[in-house]
Amino acid sequence: MIAKKRHYINLFIVLLALSMLFTACPSDLTSNSGIGDTENPTIRILNCTNNSTVKSGFIIGTASDNLAITRVEVSLDSGDYNAASGTTNWSFALPAGAVNWKNNSMHSISVRAIDESGNVSNTISIQLKKGKNCDVNGDGYSDIIAGAAYYSNGNPNEGAAFVYNGSASGPGTSAAWSAEGNQTYAYFGTSVAFVGDVNGDDMLMSL
Repeated sequence: MIAKKRHYINLFIVLLALSMLFTACPSDLTSNSGIGDTENPTIRILNCTNNSTVKSGFIIGTASDNLAITRVEVSLDSGDYNAASGTTNWSFALPAGAVNWKNNSMHSISVRAIDESGNVSNTISIQLKKGKNCDVNGDGYSDIIAGAAYYSNGNPNEGAAFVYNGSASGPGTSAAWSAEGNQTYAYFGTSVAFVGDVNGDDMLMSL
């Protein structure tokens, strides 16, 4: 009889322990902690394709994962990988003024994404040509500047200049920035040229 009671007591203790295991921390059982996650993230480059010409000071793209992206890394010309800015939407500043990154020079770029479980995406590698920086606002897309030397708005032939921002679908239809000569026969905008935005601070161009 005593042995049977001990058996029931031990069984009760085991059941109680199992009950506490499954009810004490229910949030731990339903949360995405990343344990056992083997799904690789995905990554895209948005403003460049293989053998294209980049006319911005930045490479931009997106990354996605079933849990969370912790970082995006970029390698230039088979060099070390360096962290990009951002994760699901990312950008990476290209070298500015470097001897090896002159206009019309050819380069290789590799990008990859890493998620919170340490899974690494397939690496995207492309070849591209460095073009003139025509990206005024640093969003990765080349913009358009138009000069109108004979523009008149209160002053005859005062001239004006207009900037139309680019995007994945092409340039905008409304000017994002404009300036007028505000002086009679100034012919402002006779000569316009992009300096480009090399650091993403929206600095503009020469007129």
